[in-house]
Amino acid sequence: MNVYQEILNKHLSSSPTFRDIKNNLLDNGSTRLYKSDIKAIAKGYTPQQSNRNFLVTEPEKVIEFLHTFKVHTRKAYYNAIVRYIPISRPIDTQEKAKELYLKWLKPQAQVAKQYNPDDYKGYIWETLKPELEKIIKK
Repeated sequence: MNVYQEILNKHLSSSPTFRDIKNNLLDNGSTRLYKSDIKAIAKGYTPQQSNRNFLVTEPEKVIEFLHTFKVHTRKAYYNAIVRYIPISRPIDTQEKAKELYLKWLKPQAQVAKQYNPDDYKGYIWETLKPELEKIIKK
């Protein structure tokens, strides 16, 4: 094991006590998953990180990095990040970073496009449904 890997394991293996919404302790499997996700983020991030502080000092860059993954991986990494923010430093930027990650994960609702009958060649659901049923029965 090289020196970098030893440092990474040392800094990233310490973890807070994870609890659920009802304040029950999380099982060891969940805790290990969060740890491995944080290690994967730190290792894949450019430049590689040896502690968790980049989560609160560079949240915009971390979000850009998260965009390189598919949606399920992004959500898993988000969960790990928000679990580790309370033990990342500096303390005064923790809340701002957490709000930024939450805003990124839950974007603002957008106004739905107005229905235009011309988009559907004059069909509405009541007239389109029998046509689709005919196609399906063929």
